[in-house]
Amino acid sequence: MKLRFVLAVALVAALAIPSLLAAQHNQPVHAGVQPVTLKFRTIDIPADESTQIYAINNNNDGAGIYFDSTGLQHGMLLQGDHLTKIDDPKAMPGTTFCFGINDSDVVAGYYTNVAGFEVGFTFQIQNGVRTFTDVQPFPSPDVQIYGINNSGVLTGAYYDGSEKVWNAFYGSGTTFTSFTIPGGGYYVYGSAINDAELIAVGYYVDLNNPVYLAYVYNPKTQMFTGPISVPGAAQTYVNGINNKNHTVYTWLDTGGHKHGAVFANRMFYTFDDPAGTDTAGDGINDNDIIVGTFLPTGDTQRQSFVATPQP
Repeated sequence: MKLRFVLAVALVAALAIPSLLAAQHNQPVHAGVQPVTLKFRTIDIPADESTQIYAINNNNDGAGIYFDSTGLQHGMLLQGDHLTKIDDPKAMPGTTFCFGINDSDVVAGYYTNVAGFEVGFTFQIQNGVRTFTDVQPFPSPDVQIYGINNSGVLTGAYYDGSEKVWNAFYGSGTTFTSFTIPGGGYYVYGSAINDAELIAVGYYVDLNNPVYLAYVYNPKTQMFTGPISVPGAAQTYVNGINNKNHTVYTWLDTGGHKHGAVFANRMFYTFDDPAGTDTAGDGINDNDIIVGTFLPTGDTQRQSFVATPQP
């Protein structure tokens, strides 16, 4: 299946993204906001309803979901202009989500099985063989995987039935570690993990009135950076972290409209796709290439973008 690429350039103040995320421990992050120049490329799969890329690796391959012309959802791996459909064989139709990808093109996500429970999985193609592997880190009915690094370490969330909350986790093989934010939360999840095993962590506390905030967690020191919130945002969702410790966000303004942001060196750099509205920042690779979704002008279905920083 071929992809159609549409080019658009955001005309905002040029600003290179600086290097390292400031190191803080269990402290709020206070930062200014500036725009950043990005060159946007729209990715729209012809004859399909919606394309949503959530992660990008250093080969510029992406993982996410798409909806076909019948409206059925599928997971996907994008390699250049080639799309691989990913439907876990144990999944109910339309319930396979792909959220993470590493440089070996191992894709991570979760699906809903016939019993109605969410199951984490990884997917890869080796020598033409497609392999799905279930991931069940804890005795939990529901597991969601959002991130994977180049060592195969996974992160996500699982439901703790005894405490009736969602806790975050990281690990691989048969070794997994559960964690939550200081003070706890109803829904705590690892959204992405880099090769140093720093984890982008999102959470909310109130089930009936969820307000999302973000941390970065270092499992080696068991210390948190945060809470992190885009200044002026009503909601902040952290979705990606690269090996320069740059993090990417979706944030909602007081009107409920989505925007993207990158955080580095104690500064937020905001962006919006000029080809539409409701921009969501979802993934970032080591070249600071960002992927996400937006609502194209005159369209009712979300599509994806690839945004490249400009000098």
